[in-house]
Amino acid sequence: MEYTIKPGDSLSKIARDQLGDINLWQELARINNISNPNLIQPGQVISLSIHAEANESDGKTLNLWPIFLIVVVMGALYFYLKS
Repeated sequence: MEYTIKPGDSLSKIARDQLGDINLWQELARINNISNPNLIQPGQVISLSIHAEANESDGKTLNLWPIFLIVVVMGALYFYLKS
């Protein structure tokens, strides 16, 4: 996903408005190779693909299967003991 910078934009404003988290401005700068976030220009096109880029770069993904299995087992155990 791409975003074209408009007059008055900042990376923190774009992170807040487009990604829902103002704290992602540094990650926006990193994946777009922006060394000075104060020098972005209107008309400049940046990538908003933070999560895909982050997962590709560090190789870490969140595995929710163990949590899911614990919840299912605990739920089944609850109903078994309740009856």
